[in-house]
Amino acid sequence: MNMIERPDGFATRVAQQGVAAQWAAHAGMTFAQEKRHVDAAYALAFIQGHAKNELVNALRNIGQQLRP
Repeated sequence: MNMIERPDGFATRVAQQGVAAQWAAHAGMTFAQEKRHVDAAYALAFIQGHAKNELVNALRNIGQQLRP
C-alpha cells in the first residue's frame, strides 16, 4: 500500500464521505419527523380515549342523580 494518495483518489473519497454524510443526515431527519408524527398520533389517541371516559363517567353521574 502506498503512503502517498493520489489527489483524484483523495477527492473521490472525500466526495463519497460527503454523500454518505448527506444521506445519514437525511435519514436522521426523516426518522425524527416520522417519530414526531407517531408520537403526536399516540398522544391524540390517548387524549380522545381520556375524553370519552370522562364523558361516560359524567353521563353515569347525571343518570345516578336523576334516579329517585
